[in-house]
Amino acid sequence: MATRTRANFVERLILHPVQKSAQNFSTDLCERSLPSLLKELGRYLPDINGSEIVDALKRLQPKYVKVCKYVGGQHLEYPTQTGKAEISEEEVFYGGSMEMWRTEFTESHLQELAAAFPPQEPDPPTKRYGFQP
Repeated sequence: MATRTRANFVERLILHPVQKSAQNFSTDLCERSLPSLLKELGRYLPDINGSEIVDALKRLQPKYVKVCKYVGGQHLEYPTQTGKAEISEEEVFYGGSMEMWRTEFTESHLQELAAAFPPQEPDPPTKRYGFQP
């Protein structure tokens, strides 16, 4: 079971729209920009910043989510394909939209995180969550 840490809560909040997008659309793709993720996650963690989201995406990559950048008609996976195409990390995460693709392990990891942080569907919290240091 996942521990109740802020980092795990951020991962849960990121994986939720990825999983929800896969349920609502035929592809396993969820497209977001860093500012839109900041706005979504800021409802639950008002003090969250971009680097905290980027760090969480890097932890989730590649087992639980594949981060890609759509360039020139191609989906380039971070860091292998984006590095070969000489696309910087800053461009992937901070330059417009990025793609987050669900993997075969996304749902099970999200369920593990959701068990540590109920309710199943994140709604704006009515209470503050406590986190271990």
